[in-house]
Amino acid sequence: MIANPGRTDSPRKMSGIARRSDAKRAIAGALSDMAISRRYSAIRTGDLIRQAGIGRSTFYEHFRGKDDVLLLVIAPVLDLLANAASDRLSRAAAIHQFRHFWDRRGPIQNLLGTGVVSRVERDLAIRIAQRRQWVAEAEHPQILAATAIAAGQLALIKARLSGQHGQSLESAVHQFLAFSRQGLT
Repeated sequence: MIANPGRTDSPRKMSGIARRSDAKRAIAGALSDMAISRRYSAIRTGDLIRQAGIGRSTFYEHFRGKDDVLLLVIAPVLDLLANAASDRLSRAAAIHQFRHFWDRRGPIQNLLGTGVVSRVERDLAIRIAQRRQWVAEAEHPQILAATAIAAGQLALIKARLSGQHGQSLESAVHQFLAFSRQGLT
């Protein structure tokens, strides 16, 4: 039998793939753990490397910096928010997510008050444009509309978590979904 050079199921290759995946998970887990007790701005790349138990070069194989790790960690949440902007998020799921935000409001408020929020907003805008099957090019009017929706979503979440309005959870979710779905036909 002739070996297939394109196959990656040899034990050596699989362990390398597993190691890379384990390293990414360890780094993401380190950020998640640290974000509970520390302000995002106080977390350094070196802290993540130590907490994850990996080498500096391993970290930079996977990420350019801690903001990239953050985007990986919050990707599922950004997907939910993008789904809301394309009418793919149920009211019940939105209520569940807003409760989750409320339960973790300290770290989320901390994050929304940092400079990384512009990267989060940009990533969310791209996801919204993709969900709506819009052009996601920087100067295209559709990406500008997606950016406005992303900024508005994050502002509504921030306002809800800071208690700036006394709306019920259901009312806040209704407002969030209505805002998120603007422009849908």
